[in-house]
Amino acid sequence: MPGEYRDFTIRLEKTRSGTNRIGFDICAPGVREPASVSVDVARQVAREFVQRASKDDGLAFDMGNKLLPGAVGELFRRTLADSATGRPGVRLCIETDSPELAAVPWEISCVRTGGRGIAEEREYLFLIPRVSVVRRPLVQVGKAPPTDQPAGAVVLSTALDLSDPDAAFGLPVRDANPLGHGSVGKLRDAGRRLVDLGLEVIPPKDPVSCAELRNELGSPTSVFCFGGHGTPEGIVLAGPEGRAAPMLMPAEELAELLRGAGVRVAVLIACHTATELTAGSSAANEGWASVAATLVRGGVPWVIGMRGMVAENTAAELTREFVHGLAVDGSVDNALARARRRLPSGGWLPVLYNASQERETEVLLRRRPSDQEAGPRALRAFPVVPGGSGDVRRLPCDNGPCRLDVLWGLDRGPFRGVLADRSGADLVGELKELEEGALRSVTQRSEDRPALGQEANADSLLPRRGWYEVRCEDVETPRSLEALRARVTHSHGWTTRLARDPGGSAMGFVVRCAVPIHDPDAELRNGAAAGHLRRAAELAGAIGSLLPDAALILQITAQGEEALRGNDEKALLKVAEAAGRLLPPRDDGSGIAPTVLTRVRWGDAACQDHTESEPQAGRAAQDSADPEASELLLGYGREQGRRSAADQRLEEARRLLEKAAAMSPSPLNDPQFLADLFRTDTRPAVVARLSVLARWEDDEALYASLAVAATREEHLAVWLEAAEGRPTLAGEPAGPPPPAGEPAKSIRPIDPGRLPPALFPEPVVTCVALGLLRRGDDPARAVPSPDWDGLVRPDLREVFAYLRSAPEGPDTEARRRADREFLLGLDTYAAAVTALRSRVGRTVTIAELAIGGRLSPAGWAALTSRPLDTESVRLLSEEPADWMRRAVGFHRVRSEPDGHILRFAEGLRRALLTPHPPLAPTI
Repeated sequence: MPGEYRDFTIRLEKTRSGTNRIGFDICAPGVREPASVSVDVARQVAREFVQRASKDDGLAFDMGNKLLPGAVGELFRRTLADSATGRPGVRLCIETDSPELAAVPWEISCVRTGGRGIAEEREYLFLIPRVSVVRRPLVQVGKAPPTDQPAGAVVLSTALDLSDPDAAFGLPVRDANPLGHGSVGKLRDAGRRLVDLGLEVIPPKDPVSCAELRNELGSPTSVFCFGGHGTPEGIVLAGPEGRAAPMLMPAEELAELLRGAGVRVAVLIACHTATELTAGSSAANEGWASVAATLVRGGVPWVIGMRGMVAENTAAELTREFVHGLAVDGSVDNALARARRRLPSGGWLPVLYNASQERETEVLLRRRPSDQEAGPRALRAFPVVPGGSGDVRRLPCDNGPCRLDVLWGLDRGPFRGVLADRSGADLVGELKELEEGALRSVTQRSEDRPALGQEANADSLLPRRGWYEVRCEDVETPRSLEALRARVTHSHGWTTRLARDPGGSAMGFVVRCAVPIHDPDAELRNGAAAGHLRRAAELAGAIGSLLPDAALILQITAQGEEALRGNDEKALLKVAEAAGRLLPPRDDGSGIAPTVLTRVRWGDAACQDHTESEPQAGRAAQDSADPEASELLLGYGREQGRRSAADQRLEEARRLLEKAAAMSPSPLNDPQFLADLFRTDTRPAVVARLSVLARWEDDEALYASLAVAATREEHLAVWLEAAEGRPTLAGEPAGPPPPAGEPAKSIRPIDPGRLPPALFPEPVVTCVALGLLRRGDDPARAVPSPDWDGLVRPDLREVFAYLRSAPEGPDTEARRRADREFLLGLDTYAAAVTALRSRVGRTVTIAELAIGGRLSPAGWAALTSRPLDTESVRLLSEEPADWMRRAVGFHRVRSEPDGHILRFAEGLRRALLTPHPPLAPTI
């Protein structure tokens, strides 16, 4: 459902007021209609709404005719009909400076939506699809935070478990609940759901005090949700003396606090927070005076308050549904519509307020940083290496993962890519964070760019890209921009971006395609997967034709049961490769083919250690040439059932491998069998198999398992750790701990002289040597013996020689300077990659790897392996490295680079825009 709405504004101007009736004029574009409303009728409709709710309710229909009379109503219905054809939804904005008119519950007016006579269609305003009813004050006091501010956290705050012995707020007198308030538990559940989506959430502390609330809002916040008690003047919090001494935080003070935190959306699920003060009060004489309206006037762009009393269960459910909808969709209007639909009996209670200058509803939410990786979470992928079905090289080999933020972030051109991804991954959200994060300083919002036909400033930056998700469905391929807009999940900023950059250079599209992968070969020949990919390719082609300058990514995930049990990596990569062949190259004259990458790696099938899923061993066993070996894996998968504790997994792995060793010939010497063994099933099961094989008594099987493990850094790290005698799983013996900074002594040392040449060609030996360097805290103290020097590449021998003479201590200033000097002396990209994979220069920044404002080969190698940061991007965009800016698309003046620049750019583009070559050949 598109998330963009266009305003249909009506202004209510009070002309007279009597004892029970208010006269007013309704002003719409080109129309002015007189009307009046009965205060008693409005109160009765609100009071009896749940009991009387019916589309034939005469009182509610009369209110609708007062709000949208005659020509105004016809204009509204025409606008509503337009939205049904895929155009933006309708935001009915009610503007007034009269507290009496603002207090009327217009949301439960029943209006005619179509037809006439007996065929007349009616609906309550708050239930009409694609209609959002918004209250908008005419006067704005505080300045709202800028729309391009960094994404903030979600703060969930409650003050429910209060006692009011002085009856200051009409709350009951009760003892503290040792188990906590029930509604707080529901709100915490909502917070956990948001955390599961990767968002940064401040959980509720009940009851929150004024000081605690200020502390919670001390860092950038996008969404503030409050559940508790309220009045028309403010919200009730715990006082300095605790829960039995509640105090009022006035609306003006709350507005100042929220504005200072940069809050864009405030949700006040508290009684009377959308109730206007009585007309006789001094505050009411200044205009709207409810808490929600005061926050909007004070600078909070979007506020939701509650009309009258609200049940605690309704409040908790409303908060949960709204915040979850906002996290998924990013649209305030859509999120509130979702919450209303889930609460049919209480959906009319929320009242949405909006600042007069605020039109864009998309709200960026800050995501939690990963525990393992700084920068954009999970924004890295591995190349899909072509090869035959029986080729171990098909597995993505570890020449280091490609950084998607570098590969697809720095490239401002119309790139094409395919990503084999985990089911449920939010690629659009990650790319949006990248645009608003590291790339923010060198790109420009569409609304700040020159309009079409205006001359651009020579110093104007390239457009900041807006990302849109399109799902591949059985519907007609879009042939127009309006039809495409109707297909995107949300279309925030669509109109502005197209007005400034009509070719789509300010837009990127992720086409999501979920495919069945149980039997990829059959599916790709004539099955459902072939049909899915064909529709996805047609959709991508249509987008490329409509917007030739737009970036385009085809995101391939597993479908249905496969996605629930885990992705078969090898099958998914086949589908991704097929998708890459269907996409055309980028349409900018470069001829660069689509880049095919994967984020589905070993263990990603059930990637969390705590996820115990059905075994998948049988599926990959079909690839093994030996039928008896295949039956062994199938039988193991059937009898294993759900995974057990770590020691049981080890025992099961031993039983499996002992049965394999008893066969003649033993499949433990077959690299293809071992590759299947290490690729399938859950991560704990694979770790158990690697750990057992690393201590195998038979040298032939031992070295065969090492050769296959060497094709992946994760596998090799587990294998070496087990071989060195470290306790990796429960029940394993552990030797004495090594001295600080040194790797453990191996109980079975790897003798380079005994490595079988057929299994260990030079690239595989290099992988093993790199794995040894990564053991312990300091690579200088883990350098393999000189016996390895004649077996590895010259660039790795150079690293060995440097580390043997490097200053002691990996984090000392002397070592840091020496690492930088060594890296800057490397003259090839490949040598720099090898040094960085050896953990040389791990504390040296990318900016320090530049010479005269230009990145060295080591700087480019670091850029493609580390998270993109603002400092690195700024370095790429500044003078005097004009050739560098052009190489990655950041030239300010769009002109064709000359041959000199193209020669520089060719190697850099090869590093940034194509997959890294495989490191390990066929074994």
